[in-house]
Amino acid sequence: MSKAFEFEANDAGIRQLLKSGEMMAVCRAHANATAAACKSPCWISEYSGGATRLNVSVSTLKKNNDLLKALR
Repeated sequence: MSKAFEFEANDAGIRQLLKSGEMMAVCRAHANATAAACKSPCWISEYSGGATRLNVSVSTLKKNNDLLKALR
């Protein structure tokens, strides 16, 4: 039998991970895939100046459900 693995999160380490370039690349890849699957013209906004994490958003001018459909 194997021993149980215990993990204790370090707040500073998690904050650093959530603001890292690797996490930005993952978020950017998801945003690009969503924009490519959307039928409407889209643009991607990136923001990395947050206190705890970075943000990437995909937007469109149309008020229909194209972005929700692209996430399926």
